[in-house]
Amino acid sequence: MIKSKAAVLHRMTTDRPYSLSNPLRIEEVNLDPPGFREVMVKVKAAGLCHSDLSVIDGNRPRPLPMVLGHEAAGEVVIKGATWAFGVGIVMCALLYDKHFFHKGGEENTSDLFNKKK
Repeated sequence: MIKSKAAVLHRMTTDRPYSLSNPLRIEEVNLDPPGFREVMVKVKAAGLCHSDLSVIDGNRPRPLPMVLGHEAAGEVVIKGATWAFGVGIVMCALLYDKHFFHKGGEENTSDLFNKKK
């Protein structure tokens, strides 16, 4: 297991400011090492977007607890199987589309990236 810090949403609320209602907590989470066609990115910068705020205020309900954030920039530090490129700098924004699906509660997983060739 790999330990990491994440902004974890424990409850949806419209009570503002969020700095007082505290729906998010920064917590240590355990991650599996990267698997097939996965990488681990050491995040250098991240943000919450309007989609994340819509989850926090309950307009886009999701199962809780949940790690928010899908826009980040950082450095690839560990590669899973099948990756041919070297370690480097990346920027990513996961966009959900018609191929999006839930796999074991992992909302950041799209079947477009998980098909074995």
